[in-house]
Amino acid sequence: QQLIEYRSGGRLSLTETGRALAQPPEMPLNTEELHTRVLERLPGPERKILRALLEVYPKALSHADLAERSGYSDGGGAFNNPKGRLRSLGLIEYPTKGMAAARSILFLGHGR
Repeated sequence: QQLIEYRSGGRLSLTETGRALAQPPEMPLNTEELHTRVLERLPGPERKILRALLEVYPKALSHADLAERSGYSDGGGAFNNPKGRLRSLGLIEYPTKGMAAARSILFLGHGR
């Protein structure tokens, strides 16, 4: 059974089965707790890259700066592949060519 489905614009959403299995948090999250929960579910490379973008939000970083801040070489697969996965997961965006930013959904009270 599928728990998530792809929507237009590269977005993901829960299927009816996914919604039925989803467990909302017992108490409301704050932004710091949301970051902790998201980061602990990511593999190391994705975690390093996302953490670097969370630290500078709402600013975007050039791919070169992001690579440096997260300990990678810009342009290599060890950097580009996890960066691409974060974008596919809807956690980061590329606001302009050559730039990456954390998405506002990771900051409670900042809209979508």
